Amino acid sequence: MAMIRHVVAWDFKEGFTDAENKNHADLAKERFDELSQIGITGVEVMDFRAELLPASTRKVVLNSLFTNTEALLAYKRHPIHMELVDIMAKYFDDRVCVDFIE
Repeated sequence: MAMIRHVVAWDFKEGFTDAENKNHADLAKERFDELSQIGITGVEVMDFRAELLPASTRKVVLNSLFTNTEALLAYKRHPIHMELVDIMAKYFDDRVCVDFIE
């Protein structure tokens, strides 16, 4: 069965200290972890990371796996995801997203 891989990466917005950026990354991880644990149908994996290797061109990444396109769309419409969109826009920028069939 084909699955949908959804990978999103961001940079930190300018104007924040390293300590503030760490707090923002911790907040985002908390919220993504919460979202992954509430059991949205079709969400197989949701892994948010802020400890990336120095060669990375972004500072944080979300690597997630969905059972199908409908599950990805349901996730995108979920109220907690919508809150996360606001959080991410407030503290992160230069978003890059890649979706593909596995």
